[in-house]
Amino acid sequence: MKIIVPNLLKDNEDLIVSDVFTANLEHTNFLPTWNGTNFMYQGDFFVHSGHLYRAMENSVNKQPDLYVGDFWYDFGVWNNTTADAYNPLTPYAVGGLCYHEIGYKHYIYSSREANNTGNKPSSTVGDKWTKIGAINLYRCLDDKTNNKTERAESLWLRVKAYKADTVALIGMRGKSATVTVYDSAGTVLTTDNRASLQYKGASTWLSFFFGDFKYKTDITSPVSLGFNNEIKVEVTNTGNIARLGRLVIGKSFTIGNTKYGADSGILDFSLKERDEVFGDESLKQGNYADTHSIKVSILTARISEIKQFLTSIRGKEVLLNANNVGDYYDYLITYGFIESFKVLHEGAVMSVLSIKFEGLI
Repeated sequence: MKIIVPNLLKDNEDLIVSDVFTANLEHTNFLPTWNGTNFMYQGDFFVHSGHLYRAMENSVNKQPDLYVGDFWYDFGVWNNTTADAYNPLTPYAVGGLCYHEIGYKHYIYSSREANNTGNKPSSTVGDKWTKIGAINLYRCLDDKTNNKTERAESLWLRVKAYKADTVALIGMRGKSATVTVYDSAGTVLTTDNRASLQYKGASTWLSFFFGDFKYKTDITSPVSLGFNNEIKVEVTNTGNIARLGRLVIGKSFTIGNTKYGADSGILDFSLKERDEVFGDESLKQGNYADTHSIKVSILTARISEIKQFLTSIRGKEVLLNANNVGDYYDYLITYGFIESFKVLHEGAVMSVLSIKFEGLI
């Protein structure tokens, strides 16, 4: 098992070297437009008829303006061609949208009051403005895995990186993915091409021939980065929307070997609603967070070192990679935080670390 502590990409967003949006003369805020054929996942942002929508549930062919409140949340008017940069002279109405770019912050905001003039969004968020989420290019670098950078067919971005041994793509939706490492002169050092993220996971001939494809959503790629390297990540989803929830570039700390008997589940945030007139109940599907309860075999001589490290990353976002052996245990790759841990000093040579981990949405 390894814990990867990410480099502070959120502090280095201005270090993006190039990306698919500007390379194709698109605005970095450009969001995919809704169509009736693509599968929409809960949390996705799309533009339809000049409005910004977010999917409240998974759906296909549910036109946003016809299903507001059921499948879609309507944030209001959004210009998807030029994007609406914040203007201190504009009197924003309630629900008026803009994006504000200051330092490493690149977020879309919604006005909380009428005639909202001269109130800088990043300074008055929670009072004058509500922060909706990062603009499209930077959503894979913000603080929410469920906020995904999205683009029809394919997306890629290239960022500066340093002192790292792991690159992880979390919350993907795609058929293939590639991680390429460059040196300071732009020469390719390594390429990790996952030519297919599709799999059947079939246990019978019937499911092999007629079952639906499943897709890997989280992958890690080993790298060796010193200073002044660049990383290019690509996700391709031909015929649908390519999505990337989080890009993690960081340095790993090896804990030990995950033991069999690991518990893995979810925290479900779905809601049960009751009709006030007739008392009928219905379920409203919500989001969820992955949870793990894992035992790890560790060297007794490393107890102090491991405890000190785990204590130092409390309350911080990290990547858990408890997958010791291969593709069958990718569910043990999760971005989140350590809820608690304890060590059982079991013997002179080997001991057991118990760790509880919760994923971030």
